[in-house]
Amino acid sequence: MTERDSLKNIQYATNEAVFHKGDVGDAAYMVTKGEVEIRRGLIGHSSRTLTKIKRGETFGELALCLDSPRTASAVATRNTELIAVSQADFLKILEDANPVVKALVVNLGKRIVELTEELEVNETKASWRQWQKHK
Repeated sequence: MTERDSLKNIQYATNEAVFHKGDVGDAAYMVTKGEVEIRRGLIGHSSRTLTKIKRGETFGELALCLDSPRTASAVATRNTELIAVSQADFLKILEDANPVVKALVVNLGKRIVELTEELEVNETKASWRQWQKHK
């Protein structure tokens, strides 16, 4: 099997979810056409866009690096095409990497998750304090 054989092309319609927060991380993705928003919170209620992923950019790798559930949801904002790299292929690439590079990738992933969660907690506390003032 060549490297090209292990890549899978997937299409998503506008507003279609690629994955949801809490899902098992079974692949990482690269956008080849369209755009994907990474969101925290419920869509339409307290949803917050963390970032927009455009053509040539990747997402979904944190869950693979950390072997943990998805930390956010990913939603196509227009008709979108993605290339998916399976968790097995990703882990094979990581396994073959220099141990220092592997440690850097895993530690960066952990720090990103910690910072995202800390920001979310602080934002919730600020919202609660504001609500308290206005009631």
